[in-house]
Amino acid sequence: MPPFAVKIIALVCTACTITPLLNGLTNYAKNDPLPMFSTLDPQHYLDTKHRDAMKGWETTHTSENGSLSFSPFSQTAQVGKNKNDEEVPLGDLPGRWYMLGLLFGELPQNQSLPPKLATARGALFPAIPPNTPIDIQIIDPNKKFGYFSIPIKYRKRGLRMEFEGQLLCDLGIQIQGGVADICQTVTAFNDLTGEASEPALTDYPELTKKNVQNYLMLERKNIAQEINLDIGSFHKFSLEDLRINLYWRHAYHMNKHRETWPEFLLIPFFNIGLSAAISKERDYNFAFGLPFGNNDHHALGIEGGVNIDFVETVEIGMLAGLTHFFSKDVTNFPVPNHECQSGIFPFRTSVEIDPGFNWHFGLKMHARHFIDRLSFYVQYLYLCHQDDSIRLKKPDPAFFPEVLEERSAWKVQVLNMAFNYDISPGINLGFLWQAPLSQCNSYKSTTVMISLNTFF
Repeated sequence: MPPFAVKIIALVCTACTITPLLNGLTNYAKNDPLPMFSTLDPQHYLDTKHRDAMKGWETTHTSENGSLSFSPFSQTAQVGKNKNDEEVPLGDLPGRWYMLGLLFGELPQNQSLPPKLATARGALFPAIPPNTPIDIQIIDPNKKFGYFSIPIKYRKRGLRMEFEGQLLCDLGIQIQGGVADICQTVTAFNDLTGEASEPALTDYPELTKKNVQNYLMLERKNIAQEINLDIGSFHKFSLEDLRINLYWRHAYHMNKHRETWPEFLLIPFFNIGLSAAISKERDYNFAFGLPFGNNDHHALGIEGGVNIDFVETVEIGMLAGLTHFFSKDVTNFPVPNHECQSGIFPFRTSVEIDPGFNWHFGLKMHARHFIDRLSFYVQYLYLCHQDDSIRLKKPDPAFFPEVLEERSAWKVQVLNMAFNYDISPGINLGFLWQAPLSQCNSYKSTTVMISLNTFF
């Protein structure tokens, strides 16, 4: 076998080995899974001047050694879609808060119910001895008896920056980062118990709507305080995670001298990225807290695709990528001690979280200078996050981490639409709108961004 063939086979085998460990740098955050860092076409990679020259166009770019973008943005949401494809308040996305479920299950090793929950247990289930687990699977299939529904207003605002530079003729680097302010405002705790039917459980005569409301629903603040949980609104400011991407792309001129065939540029590209977790991770003492990036998980990623730039009309393209997040140990992590618990859990323990990978797919259409110096692109993106793995650091049969694993997968589909106007040979201004199309167990968040993009 020729030496060059051996090298090619080795390269392919290496790529196949590392692909599951890399990504196109999507986020491990269902509120902001596909962050944008500028309004520019994300696959133009400092080659506009070169493309214009290949097409025989008069270019507006005097130089493309590097670019720098400053992009303030705002993101908002009030609802999401759960795994049953139902639109729900954001506080209900991980499941409605089941206050009655706090009394169920076996007690973890060396732990006991806090006073308010112990009082509620004795009042609602007086016939069950204190150390005997309560194991009632379904009381209300409509999830109203003993449940809270919690509307939340989510807002994220900040400034993102992107630097891009040429390393060699077809190789370049991107550095992306930013700062953000996240606010989740709790607007109400809606007690659904009053809408539920009185449970027909003759073995538990004290389990009435009035008693559940008095001992659990009206005591939510005291119960939360005893389990060290802040159930108020969340508002924090932080850096976002730092991203570094290395990319390769090359434009091939097709059908240049074939008059009966459309002339176009065929541009394959490949991107490998690293995300360094420098942002604030989620504090699980805040019931409605959020991370500012990948929740202290470093990430690696790979993305590849191809663009077809028709000389006389528009550019179309497609891409696909994978994201791998590294595992991390978390102390005082809330874990259910009964399969029916949702939203709020009475006990915590130390776990190792190994996030599932993200994979994404995208389609794009771009029209450069379709009106004077105004350019436009639209991009469809689909992202799927696989199940997380959550392992107890210390085995305890009372805990059910598999319940959280089953609820950890999510999906989103978005549409990015952006306009960019060249105001000088080295400066343009842009506007981007990221519109939610479909969700599963994730936020229905909308992002708007404006950018000042400079080239030098």
